[in-house]
Amino acid sequence: MLRITKTFEDDSTITVRLDGKIVSTTTAELEEACRQYRNGGGKALSLDVSGVTFIDDDGLGMLKKIKRRGIAMVNGSPFVETLLGRLKK
Repeated sequence: MLRITKTFEDDSTITVRLDGKIVSTTTAELEEACRQYRNGGGKALSLDVSGVTFIDDDGLGMLKKIKRRGIAMVNGSPFVETLLGRLKK
């Protein structure tokens, strides 16, 4: 299960918090949420991943796509930061 909640919005940025697992069964939901928030007036999108507890290979692939689109990921636990560090390669 993945919960996606908008937590902050100002004139230039929307921040969305992710809670739960980013896995094969939740990647489509995450992709759709990112698309919806990105189409909200040209604002930058930031994903707060502090509530993410697990990421499988499909989830990591989705995060790689998201990162290429210029969406920032912030507040990751050491586990998440380690996985996200693999996206730089």
